[in-house]
Amino acid sequence: MQNQPDIVVRGRGTVEEKPDRVVLGFEIEGFDRDYAESVRILNERVASLRNELGALGVEREALKTTSFSVDSRFVYEDKERVFVGFEASHNLRLTIPMERKALNEVFTAAIRSSADAEIRIHFEASDQAGIEKRVLEAAVADAREKANVIAAAAGRTLGSIRHISHSWSEVSFTSLRYSMNACMSSDAMIAPDLEPADVSSSDTVEIVWELL
Repeated sequence: MQNQPDIVVRGRGTVEEKPDRVVLGFEIEGFDRDYAESVRILNERVASLRNELGALGVEREALKTTSFSVDSRFVYEDKERVFVGFEASHNLRLTIPMERKALNEVFTAAIRSSADAEIRIHFEASDQAGIEKRVLEAAVADAREKANVIAAAAGRTLGSIRHISHSWSEVSFTSLRYSMNACMSSDAMIAPDLEPADVSSSDTVEIVWELL
C-alpha cells in the first residue's frame, strides 16, 4: 500500500494578559577618586533608599540586589587615557502589586531618599504557568485550523498526527520598560500616570499530519 502523504504546518499562539504586578529597578551609583570612598558613598545612598522604603513597610529582603560592581573610570586628555576615579554601582529590584497607590508611595520614597537612583519600571503577569499553557493551546489550535484549510483546498482530510515539534522558545511575561531619574527635586518629580498595555506572549509549534 502506498504511503499517505504528510502535511507540515506551523501554528502560532498569542495570548494577551493584563499585568498584575509592577517591577521597579533602581540603579544607584557612587563615585570618588578613592575606591573605599566610592563604595561608602554608594552604600550610604542604598541605605537611604532602604530606609525610606522600610518606612512604607517594605521588608529589606523584598528589595533584592540584581548586580553590584566597582569600575575604574578614565577620560582622554591630549589623547592620553587618564584615571579619574572609581564608579561603584548597585542595581536593586522591587516587585509590588499593580496598585496605583503603592506605586505612588514607592516613587515618593525614592524621591525623598538621597539615593539619586535611576528608576526603571516594567509590568508583569504573574500567572506564568497558566499563560504558557494557553499560548501552547492556541498554537496547536492555529496549526490545526491552517492544516484543515490546506487539506480541504487539496481535496483531502486530516488523518492522525505523525509528529509534533516545539522549539521551547522563551515566552514573555513582561511589558515594555520605562525609565526615569529620581535625582530631580520632589517638586519637579511626580509619579507618572502610566496605563500599561497588556502583556503579549506568543510561541510556535510545528505539527505533521497524515493526509487522507
